[in-house]
Amino acid sequence: MKKFDKIYVEITNICNLNCPFCIDTNRKKEFMSLDNFEVVISKIKNYTNLIALHIKGEPLIHPKLKHILDVCFDNNILVNITTNGILLNENIQLLSNSKSVRQINLSMHSINKSIQEDSNKIFKAVKKIHFINSNIIVSYRLWNLENIKENNNNIEILKLIGKEYNIKDIINRSQNEKFIKLDEKVFLNQDVKFDWPDLILDKISDKGKCYRIKKSYWNFGKWRCCTLLFR
Repeated sequence: MKKFDKIYVEITNICNLNCPFCIDTNRKKEFMSLDNFEVVISKIKNYTNLIALHIKGEPLIHPKLKHILDVCFDNNILVNITTNGILLNENIQLLSNSKSVRQINLSMHSINKSIQEDSNKIFKAVKKIHFINSNIIVSYRLWNLENIKENNNNIEILKLIGKEYNIKDIINRSQNEKFIKLDEKVFLNQDVKFDWPDLILDKISDKGKCYRIKKSYWNFGKWRCCTLLFR
C-alpha cells in the first residue's frame, strides 16, 4: 500500500545561485551518486508513486539527471522538479522527452536582477517544453510573501506573467488567490516566505512527530501531510 503522496529526494545540495532566502549549511557539497539513487528508489518505490527532486541545491545541474529520470521511469515513479530556471533552456529536450517528469516548479522569486530578460527566457523555454510535451504541469512559484495581501516585491514579475498569459487582473487576483490558473497545465503558486528549520530557532509546534532514521527523516509538517526526505 502506498503511504506517501510524495517523497523528497535531494540529489544535490549544490546550487548555481546564492539566494538570500536559501540558507547555507555546513554539509559537504556533493551530488548523489547514481548507485545511491538507485538504492533510494528501490527502498521507497513501494511507498509512493511520486518523488520531488528538491530540498537544497539545483537538480538541473546534476550530471546524471537523465539517468536519474530513467531510473524513475523504470520503477514507475513520477517526478516533480523544482528549479530556479537558469538551466531550463539547456534541458528542454531532456525534460520534455522524459516519461517520468510530471511537474516543473519554477522558483521565480530567485530572479533578482534582470527580471524581464530572465523571465522571458523562462517563458520561451516553457512554451518549447509544452510544444513537445503538453502533459507536463508547470508551476511558477512566488514564495516570498509576507502575506498574500502584501506582494509589492512581485509587482514587476506579476505584470510580466500577466502579459505573457493574458491575465489582465493578475495583480488584484494575486492579493486574494494563492493559486491562479494561467493556461492549460500552467499555474501561478504563491506562498509566504519559508523559514528553514534550525535548532537555534524557537519551537514552532508541539504537534506532529519526527522520527529519524539513517540518511533519512520522517517529517510530519504543519500541512498535515507526510513526506519522507532522503539525502
